[in-house]
Amino acid sequence: RLLAEMKDRLGTEHGVAGWNIGWNGGDVAGQNIEHVHCHLIARYADEKHAGRGIRWWIKQPENRRG
Repeated sequence: RLLAEMKDRLGTEHGVAGWNIGWNGGDVAGQNIEHVHCHLIARYADEKHAGRGIRWWIKQPENRRG
């Protein structure tokens, strides 16, 4: 319910075109203190990487393991 409320509120106030929603779990994923939270990432049609999901950068050659 809170996630839906924040999407509505931020979408209306800031003209958001889409969303990425993500969770981090574990040190390697960027969570260094165990807890629960959600990333609500506003996306806009005119941004450089519009249409690419939050995993897009993970798939880039420069991020591949040795």
